[in-house]
Amino acid sequence: MSIIQVSHLKKSFGNLQVLKDISFNVEKGDVIAILGSSGSGKSTLLRCLIDLEKIDGGTISIDGEKFVENGKYMPASVVKNATLKMGMVFQHFNLFPHMKVIRNLEKPVELVKNENRKTIRERSLALLAKVGLADKAEVYPDSLSGGQKQRVAIVRALMMNPEIMLFDEPTSSLDPEITKEVLYTMKQLAEEKMTMLIVTHEIGFAKEVATKILFMSDGEILESGTPDEIFNNPKNERTKLFLNNSY
Repeated sequence: MSIIQVSHLKKSFGNLQVLKDISFNVEKGDVIAILGSSGSGKSTLLRCLIDLEKIDGGTISIDGEKFVENGKYMPASVVKNATLKMGMVFQHFNLFPHMKVIRNLEKPVELVKNENRKTIRERSLALLAKVGLADKAEVYPDSLSGGQKQRVAIVRALMMNPEIMLFDEPTSSLDPEITKEVLYTMKQLAEEKMTMLIVTHEIGFAKEVATKILFMSDGEILESGTPDEIFNNPKNERTKLFLNNSY
């Protein structure tokens, strides 16, 4: 069974239809890179998956459990149970500036999960060490570089023990040298078979790490396939034009 199933998803903001009849499946361990020009609906799609935006039509299942069917949402407990299986990393980090790094990691877990503080502390320190930030636990986010902030944001999402990670252009606000740090962390997760959906403009990263590419334009998935199929033999003219302009 697919870990994510999306069927005929539609989303509008007023009269603007942002997502038009989107359907796709994600298998456990997939790393899916979502490509497309700005305004094609990529970020909105991720936000709908994790219930940060309400859809207007369609069905979303997470790990076999529908939390919205034909545009009708299930009870809040069902929606919460489904969306807690996902962690999301945003473009602009969204760290709490008044909290030290360690509290940025632990506070959301304390609010949502019934775990003892010792277990939470052990996990936070282990994950910080994993991304090379063990020495930053007691500092405030303002003292970190952009790449360090984004790695903390990744750890914060991982603190919830998600089955799926969603990344919304996680490197677009970083300079190229710092981008490498974040992509390395994401590559580690891919090697550990974490299921990931990544909205990105990093074509080289998508080629190397993704198992599948979705190309979006004007709120539709125009083409999907393996990196080899999409990058070496794209079928759609808009895919070809996008890739030609990306190199």
